[in-house]
Amino acid sequence: AGNGLEALDCMKRDHFDLIISDMCMPEMDGERLYETLRERNPVLAKRMLFVTGDTVSARSRTFLERTGRRWLSKPFNIRDVEEAVAGCLQQPASSAALN
Repeated sequence: AGNGLEALDCMKRDHFDLIISDMCMPEMDGERLYETLRERNPVLAKRMLFVTGDTVSARSRTFLERTGRRWLSKPFNIRDVEEAVAGCLQQPASSAALN
């Protein structure tokens, strides 16, 4: 999906085990996507992995620390992604639909 709104639309139609989201996106950023998803499907929200290119600004760091979600700083390598995804997938799974 190109932005958070498109991602929410996709989640209405399909099941996802993990969401990888950029923090900075047009129309709906990663923080707003997370907060919306947390209200609609809290289990899937726990399986979000964030990527950021802003070297984690104070605002982003506060958000990530508050939520406890994993994140990767760009640029990253495939091993970093594999480890982060494995960690996220250890969170409980749910087939709960996005309302």
